Amino acid sequence: SMPPLSPTLSVSRPASNAVSLTWNSHAGQAYQVQYSTNLLSSNWFTLSTNTAIGPFLSVTNAVGAGPQGFYRLLVP
Repeated sequence: SMPPLSPTLSVSRPASNAVSLTWNSHAGQAYQVQYSTNLLSSNWFTLSTNTAIGPFLSVTNAVGAGPQGFYRLLVP
């Protein structure tokens, strides 16, 4: 079967210095999580690339004292 067209990304704060991202996934499909401090920037940093083995994937990222951060999920 085909992977889901639009994974649903949920965000939580398990600690004051971390952000956890979880999304529905399709086994065997690769997913790439990217981060930027500016939505207008073309410079996005890859946090991780993971291949799903089940219906959900999760990534936790340490966050600093910066004013904001943005995440996006790519299905390469």
